[in-house]
Amino acid sequence: LDSAPTSSSSHYQHDRKMLPADSSPGKRHQLKPYIPQHASGSYAVLATMYSAMNAKYLGSEGKRLLTLTEEQLKRFAQPRCRSNLYDKRRARSRNAFACMDGLIEKKLVRKEIVRNTNGGREIEKWGLLEAGEILGRLCVDFDSAVDQVLPVQGFVYKTPAKKLALCFDNREDAHFLQR
Repeated sequence: LDSAPTSSSSHYQHDRKMLPADSSPGKRHQLKPYIPQHASGSYAVLATMYSAMNAKYLGSEGKRLLTLTEEQLKRFAQPRCRSNLYDKRRARSRNAFACMDGLIEKKLVRKEIVRNTNGGREIEKWGLLEAGEILGRLCVDFDSAVDQVLPVQGFVYKTPAKKLALCFDNREDAHFLQR
């Protein structure tokens, strides 16, 4: 989203002003809104949660999901994320799902702890706050624009796994290159 088109439409400019600014001590008086990078963990999570709220996820059948479990969130967000949300080899603070702590600090998402009535265990569920909803919509809109310019097309290429992913990016995750 860092290269999101600067739209002259008033709703885009209005929404950007409503997003929380970075309030770190060295950046006083600088009102720069938080915009996650395209295909980052934060971007994938926000876009996925917004899509789930509006019943626009795979297999939704018109059912809106206002909160998602960690497993649902990872499953629905992974196609939008360049990093692996399921990476167990890295500590939580180093994988793509670690963005959740930052999104909570920025007041974009909330975490609920719900008691499971079947097993008695607690389940973490995640939901969007108002500013997260606005940013999630912008992420989904940007995805739509990218899909119009660079549509995903299937092609025939045989590999041992019969699956091949082609990613375009001007940089790569250093840990991804080591895999």
